Amino acid sequence: RIEEVEGQPGSPITVRGPSTGTPARFLGRSCCNTIDLRNVAHLTIQNIVFDGNGEVVDAIKAGGGESDWTHHITIEGCRFQNHDAGQSNQQVVAISTKIVSWDWVVRGNTIDGAGTGAYFGNLDGSGAFIGGLIEGNLFADTLGYSMQIKHQEARESVPGVPSEKRVTVIRHNVFIKKDNPSPSGGRPNLLVSGFPDSGAGSEDHVEIYGNFFYHNDEDSLLQASGRVHLHDNIFVDGTGSAVRFANHQGKTVIDALVYNNTIYDTARGINFSDAPSGVSVVQGNAIFSPEPLLGVSGENGNVTDSVAAAASYMNKPSTVLGDMDFYPQGTMLTGSPLDGSVLASDLDYDRDFNGDPKDFTVRGAYHGSGSNPGWAPGSTLKPLPSDSSSTSSSGAGVGGGGASGAVAGAGGGGPVGIDEESGCGCAVVGAPAEPWLPMWLAALMVSLGLRRKRHSKVEPHGAASCALPRVDRGGQ
Repeated sequence: RIEEVEGQPGSPITVRGPSTGTPARFLGRSCCNTIDLRNVAHLTIQNIVFDGNGEVVDAIKAGGGESDWTHHITIEGCRFQNHDAGQSNQQVVAISTKIVSWDWVVRGNTIDGAGTGAYFGNLDGSGAFIGGLIEGNLFADTLGYSMQIKHQEARESVPGVPSEKRVTVIRHNVFIKKDNPSPSGGRPNLLVSGFPDSGAGSEDHVEIYGNFFYHNDEDSLLQASGRVHLHDNIFVDGTGSAVRFANHQGKTVIDALVYNNTIYDTARGINFSDAPSGVSVVQGNAIFSPEPLLGVSGENGNVTDSVAAAASYMNKPSTVLGDMDFYPQGTMLTGSPLDGSVLASDLDYDRDFNGDPKDFTVRGAYHGSGSNPGWAPGSTLKPLPSDSSSTSSSGAGVGGGGASGAVAGAGGGGPVGIDEESGCGCAVVGAPAEPWLPMWLAALMVSLGLRRKRHSKVEPHGAASCALPRVDRGGQ
């Protein structure tokens, strides 16, 4: 349990495993979630394997009451596995927030085996998730949602909660579902819902781009309401819609900006089950589906054709992971430039799926033709483009949270190395020098709520375990 503790901007508290070699492993226990967060800020969790061990517990959960909060939390380079109670419970979640949380960064993680991969917000619309950055993650095998951002009712009033317009960014992730049945019913790979009807947060929106969505035999690949900007994604293989805009849990579809996406072999392409009440743009998409466009407004310059005809447009369209190539061949996806001025406020609006510049002359998620110079869609992490725009509107930023730093209030001193003989493969960054180590560890156990009961184990070397990671000083 980590609670009532704050790092500093640029110097977060950091719980970190080794970047190479034998990983640090936190094992799930039946008593409790592996890491619980409450009233915590500027914290980074990095390079840890979270193994649910088949237990009905979450890996990382921010929870509490309506007066509790978290902000500037970074989860990076971690692996989550066996968080589905033996493929029987989609209520088990790898990463979850149930209290108001803002400026989270979830980057470069692999979630392979979870009831739900990530669940941000609460069932009743409380616990708003604000200004998050979700990028470069692999959601490989979930029973229910790969990821969901819940609808938001009136925003809780807690110290520091943002009141200005914010943007949540979901980019360069891989959302893969398999044929495991969903015990509680089919769910989309990704669901995003709407914001408060008035007051703080009512003008927020979500930007979703550069993602790969693959396979769903029970629901849509993406379902959305509220204000959603969707561009330069690839959607493949579904018995429902690739993209479905629909009113959900009392939240209506307001803005739908859908441009330069590639859709292949889904029963329906872009489906407006409910019409947007605000801005509607559907342009420059390449859709190969029996029903490419349903109920859409603002349609302009899309290419639509049959699944069978797709091979005339792209190198190797396929539903087989590792054997697909949706990069254009020839000029059949090329046309006159489309107007991108209404889109210009979006992050990376002028970058394609690979992060390469585009001029709106090519339909679909790629700009160019011939050999694909970028990542091949598959069941691996998608590398982040080196020049992705910073999410300055959210405050999180591409580098938000940081990977190392000092604990607030920690003293000075030289570095303390990880003890390679201890069996512990992780480090809490930001400690004073070695002579003060025992006293500081006692203080840390109190401040982080690590009292008599341990809520996780660290087992990097088989049966070896340790109650508390060794300590290293960040930035050395």
